[in-house]
Amino acid sequence: MPVPIICLETTLYQYAETFQRVFSLPQFQHFVTVLMGLILAPERRTLTGLLSRVAGTSSLSALSRFFSRAPWSPEKLAEAWLRRFRQQLAPQVQAEHTRQRVQQPRQRGRPKPTQVTAFAIFDDTTVDKHLQGEPGRSMAAIGYHYSTSAGEPVQGHSLVVGLLEVLGRRCPLPPMLYRQKVVAEAEGVPFQSKVDLVVGAIQALTPVPGTRTHILVDSWYTCHKVWRAALNRHFYITGGVRTNRWLRLPDPLHPGCKRKVRLSAYLAELEPEDFVMVPWRGRLIAAHLVRTFIYKLGACQVLVTKESKEAPPETARCWATSDLEAHVVTVANYAAQRWDIETWIEDAKGLLGLDHYQLTSADAVVRFCHLVACCYLYLDEVRASLVAQGQAGATMGDALRYQQKSQHHLLLEWFQEQFAQGRSVDEVEALLAA
Repeated sequence: MPVPIICLETTLYQYAETFQRVFSLPQFQHFVTVLMGLILAPERRTLTGLLSRVAGTSSLSALSRFFSRAPWSPEKLAEAWLRRFRQQLAPQVQAEHTRQRVQQPRQRGRPKPTQVTAFAIFDDTTVDKHLQGEPGRSMAAIGYHYSTSAGEPVQGHSLVVGLLEVLGRRCPLPPMLYRQKVVAEAEGVPFQSKVDLVVGAIQALTPVPGTRTHILVDSWYTCHKVWRAALNRHFYITGGVRTNRWLRLPDPLHPGCKRKVRLSAYLAELEPEDFVMVPWRGRLIAAHLVRTFIYKLGACQVLVTKESKEAPPETARCWATSDLEAHVVTVANYAAQRWDIETWIEDAKGLLGLDHYQLTSADAVVRFCHLVACCYLYLDEVRASLVAQGQAGATMGDALRYQQKSQHHLLLEWFQEQFAQGRSVDEVEALLAA
């Protein structure tokens, strides 16, 4: 049953009002329609699916023009939701600083500086468009990209995405559409590699006031460009590293000298007693931390993790961090935090239909992804509210179901009001179809 747009739930309406300056009045009505459709649609979030859940809206062609040609800026939309996130988190960050100061033991000398970390996590995801009707031939920016789920390259889009995480709150960074070089040249668009896109995002990132920013990436992005971009902004960075990287370590045969050794060879030298057990996403794993120098990165610490101390070296996973003072448990927490972007990607696709679009222009695809990210931030606010009300461990799925229940309750109240005014079933049905 479609929900009349006048039955917009209060918190969602207040959230939508934040972005009024980004849109003209007709565009704002489409924006609200999309937000409601993304939340309420039980089926695929195509334009038809979005419209099927909201009554009293415009036509499919009008909504299509909103995505493809209407003069609104996804960049300004992203600026607005990031500004809202920073404003919301500012008092929470200050409260955390105060809590840390109060809990510090009294001692002589200057008190230890308090610290709140904002993690900016980057990754990419493939949107498979080969199996949805026509094999993506009419879509712009289509290429062949490796899909982890398929285990092979698939025809579709590649999105470079980011997530800003502070004190348990999550805010998407602006999604970026990656084009392979041959596709960019064919469409007359300047080519930017995935690394270039992440470097640009780091350079454009506005920190949350009162926090230190820490960049988290996987091994694909742990390279000189990204590492330098983070350090130039005075950010910390932690990223996965492959075992073919070269390290500079003390030479045990020649005291005071250094040796150049591959990480894979260093792993083979480690003994079980070189590892300690540390927390990792709800379980304990074996970890080893060494201060070193990685060629093309610089001075860093390398974290080695295995499921157990006795596990063979080829099963080890490694990370490098620019935080030279961090303890092994802290660095393990950095590395584990990176997986939160996998959760964001899964939720954006599974709950909000990030991969459901059937739009033909690249601009329309980018706009759709921005609107999904904007809706995700709203659901994270709902999730945080549920946690504050005592629902510990509330997920984005819980937030979505709570919001759907609230909208359906408003719909029932609207029906009650219409029937109390003496309208017949046919008249109410006509109102929904209008």
